[in-house]
This record gives sequence, C-alpha cells and structure tokens, in this order.
Amino acid sequence: MLKLSRSYLSQSALYLHCFIYLSLIFLVFNFNDLYHSLDTEFGLVELTGAASLFVTSIILFLSSLKVKRNFGTKDLRFKLLLGASILFFWAAGEEISWGQHFFGFHTPPWLAAVNDQNETNIHNMNKKFFDRYLERLTFLLAFITAILHFRGKEFFLGLKMPEYPLNMAFILVPIYRKLESIYGYDIWPIGFLVFFGYPILGIIKKDAKILLHSLLFLFTTGMVIYFHHNNLVLFRGNSNIFHEVKEMMFSILCIFFSLQLYRNLHITKDS
Repeated sequence: MLKLSRSYLSQSALYLHCFIYLSLIFLVFNFNDLYHSLDTEFGLVELTGAASLFVTSIILFLSSLKVKRNFGTKDLRFKLLLGASILFFWAAGEEISWGQHFFGFHTPPWLAAVNDQNETNIHNMNKKFFDRYLERLTFLLAFITAILHFRGKEFFLGLKMPEYPLNMAFILVPIYRKLESIYGYDIWPIGFLVFFGYPILGIIKKDAKILLHSLLFLFTTGMVIYFHHNNLVLFRGNSNIFHEVKEMMFSILCIFFSLQLYRNLHITKDS
C-alpha cells in the first residue's frame, strides 16, 4: 500500500517555503531597494542561511546522541547523523567565512589568491561548482525520497526520509533563479517530472490534502517562473542573490528535515 505521511512539521515546511518565495517576488516589485539589501555580507539571507545550517548541525548531533544512547555506536544511523552534523557545522562556518567579517581577520595570502571574493572559505574558490553541487544534492535527495514514496516506503538506511510536503519543498528549492529562459539549466527540471507523481497519487488515493499541496506548489512555481522571466531588469543583473536565496531555503528546510529525523529515530524501518 502506498504511503504518503504528513505531519504539521512537514506541512509547515512547504507553507513557509512558498510564503518566502512569493514574499520575495512581492519585495522585488514593491520594495526593490529593500530586496537587494538582503544580499550583503551581513544581510538577512546569508545570516539566516548560516544560522539554519548551524541549528541543523546541533539537531543532527543530538540525534546521533539519541541513537547512541538507545542503540549504541555500532548503529549505522549514529555514524551517518554524526557525520552529517560535522558536515553542516563546516557549511555554517563556510557561510560566514569562519567569522572573518565579525572578527576582522585577514584572508591568508595563499587562499586570497584563489578565492573569488577574497574570503576565508573554500566554497568561493569556485562558487559555480558549489552552487551546482548543492542543486544536484537537493535533486538527489528529492528524487530518492519520491521514488521511495511511490514504492510505498519512507525509510532509507534506517532513517525516515522527508514526508511528502517537505519533499515538495525540496523540489521547489532550485526554481529561484535568473530566468532569461526556462530551459537549459542542468538537471533541476527533472525534479518537476518527479513531482507530478504526487498529484497523481492524490487522485488515486482520493486525498484532497495532497492535491491542495500540489496546487500550492504549482502556483508558487508558476509565479516565480513568470515574474523572473518577464521582469529580469528588476533584479539589476545581480545573479548572486538567486544563489543565496536557494542556499537559505535549503538550509531552512534542513532544520525541518533534521527535526523529523530526530522525532522518528525510535522507528528503524517501514512498519
């Protein structure tokens, strides 16, 4: 039997994501200067992304301790969660250049020579590479999760994958971009092909909530594509903010995902 579980947590993730993307469109049109002020070294977008990565790291670390306490360190989930916690802590440090802008220390000369923004971090050595890497990682997570859902499963390696509203939110992440055209942008459109499995299942299962979530997803997608494609001049040629917004949303959604993981660690497989 196909399973498509949802909780207030995962539904809130989808609602929040759609709200933020639609609010950003509103700001572009009505408060353009305010919108562009978000994309600074101490701007709301970057700081929110960094803080979200750090919070995710803490939740994942607590999750690893929960597994250790209940199942021991030999449990694969302990290693996966601890490793993910370290990775997210590193990402949070990278996002704020390890406090360089707060404490005012200088970038080492060897790093400044290869860093696009003269900052103490690795990801700006090739920002396009890391942007694409994040996008592909997001797609991979959403794709694997959707396939599991369509096969009637929710667990992978003993961990509960994102519930379907949260997975919809992950699929939506890459849509915020510079859209001179809506074609030719790597693999992200494939995620939308995967998405259509959800409304189909909603029809099969006669689940109105799935269909409503699908409509919200499609409405947000349509609005973002339409306004970005037809009003590119309002973005002032600033492509960096598109990447920063996507990174921020990915980071926020990871908080929801890590909380979902923590709440379901007592379950080891699909029941």
